Amino acid sequence: MFLSNIPDRLSAGLNDKFQFMDKHMITKGQVRNYSINSIGPIINFLVAIITLPIYIKYVGNERYGVISIIWILLGYAGFLDLGLSRASENALAKATVYRSIERSSIIISTVAMNASLGIVGAFLIYVFASVFFGYFVATTPAMNDEIRASLPWVAAFFPLALVNGIVTGSLDSREKFFSANVISVFGAVIGQIVPAICAVYVTPKLDVVVPAAVIARAAGVVTGLLYVFFLERPIIRNSVKISTIKKLLSYGGWITVTSVVNPLLVSLDQFVIGSVVGIGTVTYYAVSVTLVTRLQIFATAMARTLFPRLSRAGSEEARELAEKAMILLSFGFALPCCAAILTIKHILNIWMGSDFSNSATLISQILLLGGWINGAAQIPFGVLQAQGRPDITAKFHAAELLPFAIVLWALASNFGLTGAAIAWSIRVTADACLMVWAAKFSRRSVMKLIIPAIFLISSFLLVRYFDPSIWVSAVVSVFMGILIACSALACNSTLRKNIPKLQRF
Repeated sequence: MFLSNIPDRLSAGLNDKFQFMDKHMITKGQVRNYSINSIGPIINFLVAIITLPIYIKYVGNERYGVISIIWILLGYAGFLDLGLSRASENALAKATVYRSIERSSIIISTVAMNASLGIVGAFLIYVFASVFFGYFVATTPAMNDEIRASLPWVAAFFPLALVNGIVTGSLDSREKFFSANVISVFGAVIGQIVPAICAVYVTPKLDVVVPAAVIARAAGVVTGLLYVFFLERPIIRNSVKISTIKKLLSYGGWITVTSVVNPLLVSLDQFVIGSVVGIGTVTYYAVSVTLVTRLQIFATAMARTLFPRLSRAGSEEARELAEKAMILLSFGFALPCCAAILTIKHILNIWMGSDFSNSATLISQILLLGGWINGAAQIPFGVLQAQGRPDITAKFHAAELLPFAIVLWALASNFGLTGAAIAWSIRVTADACLMVWAAKFSRRSVMKLIIPAIFLISSFLLVRYFDPSIWVSAVVSVFMGILIACSALACNSTLRKNIPKLQRF
């Protein structure tokens, strides 16, 4: 009841919620929504920073590498969602009459389909993971026993993992971002803290740590699902409609292609590293990838905030809004990326120790360059899907897979972890160019991205050739931040016009 009454009124603005924004104005509600969508992942990130060293200290590099691959497999099997979560969010965003039979049908149909598909996926995950760890990953017999004992728990969680996408999509479609983030933070935080406590005070074995993580995350999913049913009441249990499922699948079919290919594009590097370089080195790369991914919360927050509005807007209005959002994001996201590039060596040294820092610093810096480009690309990616063209993003991702695999294998074989990081950054740069072209963004808007790119490259060259101390790095980070902020104001008339409103907020 608390969640349904308080801050979501602030994050939605019911009276003009479905009116498209003035092309030159940033509304107070949009700023608030973006802030909410940023704060939630930041909390998750801070918890991860605290718990990650505990995991590595007590669980060890080998077990943590196994855990990373297990969660990657779980994420990859998400293609069995068949794009229904994204399709339901898009459909629900357009179904603006709350507590209607239409919304009830969409939600119940999607939950039923995803739960059924999740049961099939649970079996496939168990079989594939058993074969993969049994024949393709070199581990000790004792470790094999731990892996075999933990896999049934991972498989059992998969149906709930698919249903969780519907929970988020339903709340986001109403722009109830506060509720969505509270539920997400609850599940993620207990999913990190509970297994860490078990690793320290019970045992670091996988057959205890993995079940603890699964049970904790399952509690978060169930909580979210019950809240959605309460919010959308009355939920009509027999409102599953074949016609509704067909409509969702027609949109979700291409989302499925993306769901199949994208996890490979995201995680193929870690599989190749485990095979070519060694499973023990996956930890260095996985931690670096985790840091870059967590930093992308700012880009993800903007794309998530805009998606419901982009789904309801006309094509020209959506493109104009997306262009402005990409420019604003490219400058704003450059701030933390530059600071991270300049200080990551010292952060890793303090956080994980000098040996870890020496092995992971260059990897992290290269991934941060690619991460900035990948973050900016979330806007054209989002507008294409919101406007009913998920086929374009799917075709691009499918076309990227084979060239990426070849380049990744070649660079990782010759240059190890650094080569893998370079291959990933090349891939996301090519992907961003394709997305911007397909979204028909103007050349003038795209050219403005060169300015923050110059600051990022300058930061990278500075730390590589001069190796500044922690205090010099901090001072340079502040200086770079000021320059980026001034450049953003100079290049963005919308931002200049809205400075008084942002100051009042």
